[in-house]
Amino acid sequence: MVQKNAGVLKKYITTSVIGILVSMLVLLIMTTIAAILIFGERIRENMMYYLCVPILIVASFSGAAVTGKLSGERCIIASVINAAACILLLMSINMIAYDGAYENVGGTVLLILGSSLGAGLLGLRNKTNKYHSGKRTKGVRLYKMHK
Repeated sequence: MVQKNAGVLKKYITTSVIGILVSMLVLLIMTTIAAILIFGERIRENMMYYLCVPILIVASFSGAAVTGKLSGERCIIASVINAAACILLLMSINMIAYDGAYENVGGTVLLILGSSLGAGLLGLRNKTNKYHSGKRTKGVRLYKMHK
């Protein structure tokens, strides 16, 4: 029993680490593209405030989607674990870089949590109803029951 629970915990930890790495990689790529656009004067510097929201949503959604895909049946739990780890990682980076000056923490937490839960729900969508995968199978099921 203990080894079975340890295997599940190990699976959650490894999928969460992979999801966090994907989230941070997407975040790094998107912020690098935004910085190149700002330094190339294609967009104004004050537009970065408006770019932060979609960058956070896409980054946390992609990491949670990868975590949910790898975790299998319990993709919502894995997505919440990924969101919590992402929030802790971003807050610790903020604490190191800006000496603990937090701004709009609630909005950041809600963006990450909402997009991660959205990815978890989308990952759960195809796994909940194995027998009805979008087809009309009621007659076939009744036919098999009477055999």
